[in-house]
Amino acid sequence: MSDGTPTLWERDHEVRTLTSAIEAARHGRSGFILVEGPGGMGKTTLLSFAGRTAVSSGFRVLRARGSELEQGFGFGIVRQLFEPALARAGQTQRDRWLQGGAQPAASALGPLEGGDAPVGDFAVLHGLYWLTANMCASTPMILIVDDLHLADAASLRFLTYLLPRMEGLALGILAGARPRDPHRDRDLLAHILTDPVTTVLRPGPLSPDAAARVVRDVIGSADRDFCTACRELTGGNPLLLRELAVAAASQRIPTTAESVSLLPAIAGDAIGRRVRLQLRGLEAEATTLAQAVAIMDGKANLAEAASVAALESTQACQVLASLTAADILLQEEPLTFVHPIVQAAINDMMDGPQRVRLHQRAARVFASIGAPRERVAAHLMQTEPAAEPEVVAALRAGAAEALTHAAPESALAYLERALQEPPTQEERPGLLRSLGEVAMLVDGRKAVDYLTRALTAAEEAQAQGEIADMLGRSLFAAGRTSEAMTVLTEAVSRLDEREAEQADLRRRLQANMINTTLANVELHDASERLVSKLREAPQEPGLGGRLLDALIGWYDGIAALDAEAALTRTRRAFADGILVEKAVATEAFADAVWTLISADQDDVVRLLDGALDRSHRVGSTFGTAVVLAFRGLAWLRQGFLAEAETDARESARFAESVHLDVLRPLVASFLADTLMERGELGAAEQALSWADQVSLPAAAAQLYWTRISHGRLLVHQGRPGEGTEALIESGRRFEEYGWRNSAYLDWRTDAALGLDACGRHSEARALAMETLDLARRWGAPRALGQALRIGGVVTGREEGLTMLRSAVEVLRPSHAQLEHAKALCALGVALRRANERGEARACLAKALDLADRAGATPLIELARAEIRVSGGRPRRTAITGPDALTPSEHRVAVLAAAGHTNRVIAQQLFVTPKTVEVHLSSVYRKLGITRRYQLSLQGQLAGTAGTESP
Repeated sequence: MSDGTPTLWERDHEVRTLTSAIEAARHGRSGFILVEGPGGMGKTTLLSFAGRTAVSSGFRVLRARGSELEQGFGFGIVRQLFEPALARAGQTQRDRWLQGGAQPAASALGPLEGGDAPVGDFAVLHGLYWLTANMCASTPMILIVDDLHLADAASLRFLTYLLPRMEGLALGILAGARPRDPHRDRDLLAHILTDPVTTVLRPGPLSPDAAARVVRDVIGSADRDFCTACRELTGGNPLLLRELAVAAASQRIPTTAESVSLLPAIAGDAIGRRVRLQLRGLEAEATTLAQAVAIMDGKANLAEAASVAALESTQACQVLASLTAADILLQEEPLTFVHPIVQAAINDMMDGPQRVRLHQRAARVFASIGAPRERVAAHLMQTEPAAEPEVVAALRAGAAEALTHAAPESALAYLERALQEPPTQEERPGLLRSLGEVAMLVDGRKAVDYLTRALTAAEEAQAQGEIADMLGRSLFAAGRTSEAMTVLTEAVSRLDEREAEQADLRRRLQANMINTTLANVELHDASERLVSKLREAPQEPGLGGRLLDALIGWYDGIAALDAEAALTRTRRAFADGILVEKAVATEAFADAVWTLISADQDDVVRLLDGALDRSHRVGSTFGTAVVLAFRGLAWLRQGFLAEAETDARESARFAESVHLDVLRPLVASFLADTLMERGELGAAEQALSWADQVSLPAAAAQLYWTRISHGRLLVHQGRPGEGTEALIESGRRFEEYGWRNSAYLDWRTDAALGLDACGRHSEARALAMETLDLARRWGAPRALGQALRIGGVVTGREEGLTMLRSAVEVLRPSHAQLEHAKALCALGVALRRANERGEARACLAKALDLADRAGATPLIELARAEIRVSGGRPRRTAITGPDALTPSEHRVAVLAAAGHTNRVIAQQLFVTPKTVEVHLSSVYRKLGITRRYQLSLQGQLAGTAGTESP
């Protein structure tokens, strides 16, 4: 049953697909091929064939296999893929592969150097992408992962990060997996399987003719009925079919129709039966060594396996030769069974206590040789709790190592097993706190449980306050705001106001309280009292003071509509960089950025770029999802719809990968609003449906963003009555929070237009005037210009024309190009109706240019139609010149003009080299050039590297 070069029976389609994928990868047409099926269907054989084909074609082939033992081992698959290649490479090659954006990948691939600090999981994912890209640059590469269904979560997250960035890389990914559980719809593997670059192959059972050839290949001549019975008993599974034939031959069962009745007795466990018979014929040490290799899951060399089996090295070599000759193990290191089903048969020969003893021995062996602490912990995970302090210590050490490798899922598993051991009473409070801290990165529900228990176990007020701060945030994320307030209030009361070292903790807890009360309409009075009290408190440095500034600034903006106070607080929150450094994943950071966006502050994109830069170097997926969500909102407000959609979709992907459910409604709303502006109503509906896939408490404030976006979608779908009622109902309920500033969440604009479309003109005008009054109080150009536009549209006549002219003037100097385009178009329509056709055409032409730059298809079509009605002829060609460049195109063009290569540009802008190529093609077309050197001759590009985009 050797897996050397087995016959690929009836696998022509799979072979062609794999061969084509390898050839496509050579030319940068990358893809992911998954061979899915039950054990024995030929997945491993097909992947082995593909690997040989790729090697013979000049590819670098990296291989890995998932296993139950290392399923909790952080980045286990990634390490199997990359560590051998890095070890074989010379120092110069390794330095080249790990240069630039790939540097953080080192955190996942081995022990950190003494002075290196751990980096966030997102920084590691981004670093691994660049390591992959760097390795593909000189030699095309194939990654082969068998038993992907047993892969660790961190490695699966890397694959989900890599797949949408593969285009243009000389890379192919080939994997094999058992069929997944259909009920695990949020499984990371499910995201991989549904990615557009993924092709799934499902090898079918062998036909009767092929099954007969397999049986006769083993036995020789055999009756047709005998072969048919073998096929029926094995379901046409090639491996099981062959093993049944071997078992029949070994028991000398005649291969005739009369012997068919004897087959069921040996068919159920043909492989296990064969393995047990072969081991009986070998020395007793063969079974011992095979069992040691089985519990080490193919991740051990002979010396390690021999130590676990208590064999001398010479004896172990002899035993290995016997096991290889018996077709049980392969002659290679790490020691591997000829097939996972053989390994399963060996495991089945051991009872539970025997497996536990071997795992205990393996843990001791690996600890004694200084193996990675996670490797020791992986074996301890398979043992029974026994209240041994050294086991708790080893598991906590494994968790600490997992965190340095940005694998919090693994760290949480090790700590949970340590809690089961259990720890001593003295160690228990610290372990519970560690569990809560790690669970906050992985599972919010577990975080609440562990932190609640940690808070009960803590004795000192400082420790209680620190735990309460984390527990309050976890309860908030779960929508349990009333419970959060109780925890936070009690924690603050326990702190001594006279203790200077507790001052920052007190402010952090108070900031947490404001955030919690703002999100619950039932606690609205408490939020007002807190804000009023803390607004007058002395200004203090530190994170707590910055969190308070951010949240009070947000309240001053969304509730009080006091732009000066809001911006003063928000600017102070960002003044010393501590908010970006330590709190990107918090609501306070999001709220502070939101205030800057709502106030049309010019530097908000630059600030978010800086936060994103930090995320790529040291940040977490949580923080990156938040930054991208709000950069997408900033792009939407400025009218750069392509950039807005890209950021929102990326944020959604990250939020889903780490179960950041609290962010879903906001991201979905931002994305849906962007898609509506682009005229993609079906995609907008899908975005809102995505938000509904998780359940948040009905009173969660975030849900109002999706509810209002849904009402807006109904209006855009030509259902103004339904949409308007939905907008008004949600909008008025939203205002029960005390939040009236439409610059943060606008529902009145579409509601007023919907009322007007339904003939409810007086209601429309009243709502428009209410909006205008609020916008004037806030004073930001975009909100004011929008309110003037809506007021002008629903008012009509001369008064409405005046308001539309004012809207255009207010918006002209602002960055809100899409809203400016809408105001120009509305003014053009009004002028055309007033028979001022010349001025109307001028307004409409300018509106068309701005709408075209924004990519707002419905507005483009409206402007074109109105130009024709007013007697003009709309231009047919797209706008050109430097002003036609989108922000992304401008950034790429500036860096290219400065002489940077595409790869350097991609690393600086955190995009793929293929994306840079696409942007440069668009830049050449818009600038009317054909050569790269001509970029430096463009006056608006040369010498501006590092400056703001237009």
